[in-house]
Amino acid sequence: HKAVIAAKSGLLGDVPDGTTMVGYPAMPGREFMKCAAEWRKIPALRRDVAAVKKHLGLADDGGES
Repeated sequence: HKAVIAAKSGLLGDVPDGTTMVGYPAMPGREFMKCAAEWRKIPALRRDVAAVKKHLGLADDGGES
């Protein structure tokens, strides 16, 4: 069985037969899909953290946190 590489994926090494690779850097397809589901939650998580920091009176440094 041949490996399947999604368009615009960035491979950093050899890919075993029968593997589907997706993304940049490329990772196994199932792992990529699990990550993609979590990435959509990041904006809400950032808002929640900012609200907790405000509630606790912690300074917001304005940077990535």
